[in-house]
Amino acid sequence: MTQNNLEQLAEQHKLHLERVKFVLIALQRELLQDYRADLDKRPLFKQGLTRLDDLSISDVLTGAVTNVTHFGAFVDVGVDRDGLIHKNHMNNCELSIGDRIIASVLKVDVQRRQLGLRLENMLEETDTSFTLKTD
Repeated sequence: MTQNNLEQLAEQHKLHLERVKFVLIALQRELLQDYRADLDKRPLFKQGLTRLDDLSISDVLTGAVTNVTHFGAFVDVGVDRDGLIHKNHMNNCELSIGDRIIASVLKVDVQRRQLGLRLENMLEETDTSFTLKTD
């Protein structure tokens, strides 16, 4: 499909162009396959942090994005629960499943088993280590 066709389709259905592109890409994927399982990337976890109650506000962690929604991104940081980076705390970055990130802890609610995070930076994978992405 050409860019012009995509724009016409978006206008016809009163949708944002990016949403139309996203849907077309999704339709090209194999039905009922969870692509998250194909991402064989393990986050770099901080030693000694394995439980939600090990975390404190302002701790800085590394992790991997496990899911992206319209309201934010879920990140595996090595504790028993994925943390949420709300879209308001993503610094205008667009995250994708498998992205490696650095995040700081905004909220830890042990009772409700919730972890709120703020995106601090992105990590770029190299051959043997990880480095900060620079644009």
